Amino acid sequence: MKNLFVTDNYNWRGSNLVLNDDWLTYAEGIMEEESTITIKRKKRIDILIVGMPEQGADAFYSSIALDTYHKDSLILYIGTEGTAGGNVADDDFFDHLEPVEDDDFDKYVFSNYPNQITEFQERYILNIANDFLPILYKFKRCSGMNCCCNTKNCI
Repeated sequence: MKNLFVTDNYNWRGSNLVLNDDWLTYAEGIMEEESTITIKRKKRIDILIVGMPEQGADAFYSSIALDTYHKDSLILYIGTEGTAGGNVADDDFFDHLEPVEDDDFDKYVFSNYPNQITEFQERYILNIANDFLPILYKFKRCSGMNCCCNTKNCI
């Protein structure tokens, strides 16, 4: 992809995660930057792919910011159902997701998981792979007038 721009805020650095050093090895070309800063700085963003967002409200607020600053953008979440025991995103983020039907995702991701995995996944994810199946969702603002996604206080 010509205009691919990947960021990670690296908030997990210094945590007890065993995979810290390996992630840095596998994450070549990733710029260290908060997603909301990238969203506000870029002139055009067509798609935001959220994968394994950190626990808390960052994924929700980043999605609201993208929808505000880049109206025609698409926000996709590729991951597992729910907050995976409180380890990713928050309930506000998951409450604003709806399933995406995509034959290619089913064919190349869902049907191959966890059978075709990378070396990185094999070492760190395989032991829980069958507990969390991959899903493809898109972010959508709700119609609730009292929801943060419909107020100016969110961004």
